[in-house]
Amino acid sequence: MYDVEVKLGSKSTVEPDAFMIFNNTPFFVEVQLTHYSKSIMNEKLKRYEAYFHSYEWVSLQWQPEQPFFPYIVIFSEHHYEIDTFLQVILFKSANDLMINSALGG
Repeated sequence: MYDVEVKLGSKSTVEPDAFMIFNNTPFFVEVQLTHYSKSIMNEKLKRYEAYFHSYEWVSLQWQPEQPFFPYIVIFSEHHYEIDTFLQVILFKSANDLMINSALGG
């Protein structure tokens, strides 16, 4: 499953560039082609945290019987210091994700 520019609520809520299920695991995908400042990246993550606390994600059609919040994967050439309780994974490219997945990482 792959969906581009998923709308999960109003303009002030989470707006991932894509949503995908890869190897039975859900991901919100962020593609950062430009370098975001730390404050802008933190603001983006705060919207994900607010969405998590809203529990709106529990009723999405793809959720299994035991719902869980998707990983957030960020594709960027820039390394970001991530400060959140959510599970965020950084990759430089989709190729890096595929290699990591193939190696069981």
